[in-house]
Amino acid sequence: MNPDVKAEWIACLTDGSYKQGKYQFRDLDDHFDPIGVLMDRAVAAGVIPAPKCYGEGRVSPVFFGWEYDRSATRITKAVEEWSGLSYWQANRILTLNDHGKSFAEIADFIKENC
Repeated sequence: MNPDVKAEWIACLTDGSYKQGKYQFRDLDDHFDPIGVLMDRAVAAGVIPAPKCYGEGRVSPVFFGWEYDRSATRITKAVEEWSGLSYWQANRILTLNDHGKSFAEIADFIKENC
């Protein structure tokens, strides 16, 4: 993984600047999953365009939120290439998050495994 991206991502996960959420990158209440934090940093770096809100008129509020580069739940190829994080690593991190691991625990996983 790109060491500069990794360091910034870990800092964002542990400094309290992002509220943790589940099941999607970012919900309407600005809760992020860990890959959503990475996607948001990719926007800040100019790698992908700003996210678009979606979900109006959907039945389940779980899936109301923001999509980054046409995705709300899977890392995009552009962010994979920029960050050096593989699709499989991203999926593992999403699974840890959705099973209740804290951002701090996920940051530790990233430090050791990515």
